[in-house]
Amino acid sequence: MGWLMDVFGDVPDPRTGNAQRHCLLDILTIALVASVCGAESCVDFAEFAEDRERLLREFLALENGLPSHDTFSRVFRLLDPAAFGRAFEAFVVDLGAGVAGVLAIDGYGLSASFRQGLSERGLVWAVGIPCKQKVYRADVTMIFPVAGRGRPRKRHVPDTTSVSAQAMLEEAPWRMLSWRWATKGCLKARFAARRVRAADGPPQRIGTMGAQHLQGEEVCLIGEHRSNGDRKYYLSSLPADTSLTRLAGRSRRAGSANRRISS
Repeated sequence: MGWLMDVFGDVPDPRTGNAQRHCLLDILTIALVASVCGAESCVDFAEFAEDRERLLREFLALENGLPSHDTFSRVFRLLDPAAFGRAFEAFVVDLGAGVAGVLAIDGYGLSASFRQGLSERGLVWAVGIPCKQKVYRADVTMIFPVAGRGRPRKRHVPDTTSVSAQAMLEEAPWRMLSWRWATKGCLKARFAARRVRAADGPPQRIGTMGAQHLQGEEVCLIGEHRSNGDRKYYLSSLPADTSLTRLAGRSRRAGSANRRISS
């Protein structure tokens, strides 16, 4: 909690008098944790707090109970955007510094804007993604299609179709790697990696497939097959010459940033 106080303590409270019934830091912390877990609105923030009140009280005072969705809405309408933006940027940078320069937040791997925002800030990141996340080969190029019939085509399209992350790694070489020792011995799993372009570019109609997302930035797709049968997939902005061992280690840390929020 002290970490969040250091980061968000300088954000000015826009409320006065009785309107300050709930601590601003409590409101921001609940909204931040809820957002990491997938909340997208003030109603979601309030419902998240109700569902996890017992957990939140372990590190928040909540002297006057839980904030309502109206409270969240009112506070975020009044907050100084510049001050909150600076604090949030410091939060993201500090969060990334805690995992050796790789920022990883569970639940946000699906968000293309989130990944793109990290890259724009110059941060190196690794995020978990579902097996159905669409990707292109790294060498995909744009071509001008020849119309078999009808009007001439007006837009370029990728020279290959996007496939799921799982399908992209089906033919990749897999290696058994270990990343650390635990009480039950060395932790191991099989890993594979390929350079790809995430299908998170602007949507465009491509032939009979309808609207498809074009290729985005080049990243590394990493797969993990665990001994219990679980399969995990990650995207990372680590450089192309990064070894598979290092990619595996960084991917295993994806999600560790979440646990820091409650510390």
